[in-house]
Amino acid sequence: MAAKPQTSFTYKLSDVQQMSLHDILSRGNYRPVKIEHTLIAVKSDDCKIALYKSGKCLIQGKGAQNFVLFVMEPQVLQKAHVGYDEVVCQDMYTAHIGIDESGKGDFFGPLVIAGAYTDKQLSKLLLSIGVKDSKDISSDKKVIQLAKDIRKLLGRRFSIVTIGPAS
Repeated sequence: MAAKPQTSFTYKLSDVQQMSLHDILSRGNYRPVKIEHTLIAVKSDDCKIALYKSGKCLIQGKGAQNFVLFVMEPQVLQKAHVGYDEVVCQDMYTAHIGIDESGKGDFFGPLVIAGAYTDKQLSKLLLSIGVKDSKDISSDKKVIQLAKDIRKLLGRRFSIVTIGPAS
């Protein structure tokens, strides 16, 4: 199962990287767009790039991954990462158990804790279906679908514990 191209990237850029990106976007074949709090914001036919005053750069759209591969990484970041996850993030592909929790505090509750076993094959499958940090998923519908897909992929290799507030 081939992974879908990523459509959103966020980078925190140094001052030098910001100047480099600003120069590229100013002289390239991009159309300016107005986005509040940006140093520069542009769009092409298939992606939008916004460089915020904070140094945060947001690249979105169906062509975002190509922009990152052919412009951002070689000319601004000067390092390759996209497509090299197994080299850069080796721990993610070794057999391990990961845990996370979510809750609304002791008054509102409940606290929910999940643990899951994964290995190289499962890691690749999870990434291919779009699993990522929940803070980066803006659609409730997507979260619900991912939960179903994750349970199906993991079989019995996960556990969920719910702890309610004290009565």
